[in-house]
Amino acid sequence: MPRFWSPDTRFRIIAWIVVIALTVLLGVVSARWLGDAPPPNKIVMATGQAGGVYDSFGREYAKRLSTQGLRVELVNTAGSVDNFRRIIAGKVDIAFAQSGTYQVVTDLEHKVSGLAAIYYEPLWIFVRRGIRIEDKIPYRPGTVSVGPKGSGTEAVAKDILAEEGYAHELPARGRVHAEVSRPHPDHPVGGAARSA
Repeated sequence: MPRFWSPDTRFRIIAWIVVIALTVLLGVVSARWLGDAPPPNKIVMATGQAGGVYDSFGREYAKRLSTQGLRVELVNTAGSVDNFRRIIAGKVDIAFAQSGTYQVVTDLEHKVSGLAAIYYEPLWIFVRRGIRIEDKIPYRPGTVSVGPKGSGTEAVAKDILAEEGYAHELPARGRVHAEVSRPHPDHPVGGAARSA
């Protein structure tokens, strides 16, 4: 600093330099501390039954996202309802779910939000030959397969059965799709619901 500046002027210049430096430092620290967090490099995705459609979609998403630097940990589940419960509990970050199954779970804090519809997913209903689906059939308990417990198929199939008047004597049992495809002779299936 030039010698001709008075001590008071020097003090003011130094004070301004300190104030400007502290303001810049505070701005940098605030931006770093309060700014958006960087995107994650890993997510946990709930799929569905091993070997099922959601499982294969999950593997494909994991493969594609890995090329973008995002690691995906896949978690096999019973299906849509189980997936919603895992999101609400904070056990997974993202999941596949069947349309019409969200109302089955309790989400008081509204932790679940839909991102996109991926494809149309019909519910297929199969009955044994000789049974008319239009008739109210006196099914024996446990002879209607509605998919595994916690699956979207179970939730939707039980709603349909209840709508058709089977609410109190619900004959349903949860079975994985492979068990319905190859039923055991001791455990006959009179009807089955399966999502595509």
